[in-house]
This record gives sequence, C-alpha cells and structure tokens, in this order.
Amino acid sequence: RVTFGEVYFPLSVALLFWLTRPGDALLFVIPMLMLTLADATGALIGVRYGVTPYFGASKSLEGSIAFAAVAFLCVLVPLLLWSDVGRAECLLAAATLGLLVMLLEGSSGRGLDNVVIPIGGYFLLRVYMSLDASALLEHLLVTIALVVLMLMARRHTTLADDAVVASAFFGYVAWAVMGWAWLVAPVAIIVGYRWLSPPTRDNSQRIHDVSTVLSVCAPAVVWLAFAGAHGNDSLLLPYTVVFGAHLAMFGTSRLGEQFPDQPVMRLSCRAIVVSWAIVTVPYVLLTGVAPPNLGAALGMMGALALGTATFVACEPNVRAAALSPRRWVCQAVAAGLASVVGWGLA
Repeated sequence: RVTFGEVYFPLSVALLFWLTRPGDALLFVIPMLMLTLADATGALIGVRYGVTPYFGASKSLEGSIAFAAVAFLCVLVPLLLWSDVGRAECLLAAATLGLLVMLLEGSSGRGLDNVVIPIGGYFLLRVYMSLDASALLEHLLVTIALVVLMLMARRHTTLADDAVVASAFFGYVAWAVMGWAWLVAPVAIIVGYRWLSPPTRDNSQRIHDVSTVLSVCAPAVVWLAFAGAHGNDSLLLPYTVVFGAHLAMFGTSRLGEQFPDQPVMRLSCRAIVVSWAIVTVPYVLLTGVAPPNLGAALGMMGALALGTATFVACEPNVRAAALSPRRWVCQAVAAGLASVVGWGLA
C-alpha cells in the first residue's frame, strides 16, 4: 500500500516538540507514547489477529481495540505518576483520549496517522488536563455514544468504515465546540440520505470513503471554528446550509443515475425540496418557531438551490459523477458558496 508515514513521522515529532516547548513535558511525552506504542501495537494485532477488517480501509476492529487499550495506558500511567491531575480525572481523561485517538487513527490512511495521533492527542490532552471529573465524564459518555452509533450505523450507510469513523470524530468535535444543536445537521444528512430516492442494490453500496467526509465537513468546520471563537450561535444557519447543500447535491446525482429519462432540472428540484425539509425542520425546532427563524428557513431553499446549480454546472456528467478529488472539491466549494448565502440570512 502507498504510504508516506516515514516522511510524516519526523515532521510530526518536530511540530509536537515546537508546540510543547517550553511547557509541560507530558504534553510531548504522552502523544509520543501513543504514536510509538499504541500505533505499533494496533498494527501488529491487526496484521496477526485482525479478522474483522474495516470495509474499504486497511484497518481492522481488533487493531483499533488494541490501539485504544494501549493508548489508555499511555495516558493513564504518566498522568498518575507525573502530574497533579486527580485519580478520577486521570482515568476519565485516559479513557476518553484513548477512544478519540483510536477514531483518528482508524480514519487515517497512507501514513497520516503519524501526524493525527500526536498532534490530535496533544490538543485533546491539553484541554482534558484542565477539566474536572464531571466534565470529563460528559466527554467520555458522548464519545462512547458516538462509537456505539458508529458500530450500529456502519452497515446502513454508503460510507466505508474509515469514513464512518471520521464522521464520529467530527460529531464529537462539533459537540465539544458548540454543543448538541450542532450535531443535528450531520446526523440529519446521514439519516436523510436514504430518503432522497428509492433504495436499490446499486445505490446502497458502501462506496464513499473518508475523502467524502472531508468534502462534506470542510466548509462546516469553517463556520464551527468561527462560532467557537466568537460564541456566535447564529452561525448555526450557514453551518446547517452546508449539510443541506451536500444532501441536495448527492440527491441530484443519485436521482440522475436512477432516472436517466427525466430532466436533471426536475430531479434537482426534487432533491432540493427533500433536502431542505430534512435539515430545515430540525433547525426550526432547535431555534424556535418564530417569524425570523421561519423566514431564514425559507431563504435556505434558495441557498440550497444555488449550491446545487453550481455543482451541476461544474460536474460534466452529474448522472454518473465520478468519486474523484475533482468532484469532492467541486462539491465542497458549491456547499461553501451556499453557506455564504445562508450567512447573509442569519
């Protein structure tokens, strides 16, 4: 398999050293322990005992479990012996960090785990060392819930396993930064995807890998970051538009392939209306049934239409859109454009 891990490894070590100098040595030691011990153990167990491979990815469930177990110890032992963090907090932080970094490792291919494990572990650990037991328990319960949801949903989506894992991690980040309301739109797109067109054997195959999740989440991450930095809940509207626009674009492509005798314009309108309903109803329920919110919800349909029209114009064969980097970049840009319109409505 193609991997650039030998290149990423020294770069990530150097970056981690720069981030932690000067500062608490544990913020360097613990992520490095996870990278050197947990990652290696997960790889060895996966190769030797992996009987439940991730669909569409070179990982296995057994390898991920071994990674999480060793990562738990890599966090727990140093925190207990060389920090002032309480015992309960050490246990909760180690369990949460082990699970979350497992998600990062499981969704990373081509050696990128050599970057996301130490750098992601560093930022998570820096936050957890300042939280009390009740806050850490909440983080752990949310993480467990997302992992369970991932295991239950993996066979009922068109996402490969690495994409499902990446989705679970994004859900945690959205919740940790802005709260439960920001989990609704990502869940709606996963649940509502099957409502866009009649399911068939062909359109139910698990063909979407982690690049699909990156395309969907990239514009949403921008609004999430701005909202978290400024505490601006009104940015939930353009954030929601991102997922609605992606859903409409997926629906247009899916319907175009299923109904080749019907005009793309008609199929796009159908996908836009269905997608708008899927994301707008939860949005109105979250923000309140008030005239300003209802007006913004109506305006969201225009934003979804603009994003879908942009995608159709950029995609040469929308009825059989290739799962290529060009398609995902085009889709991300179209969703971002639609979300800018949504920002104007906020």
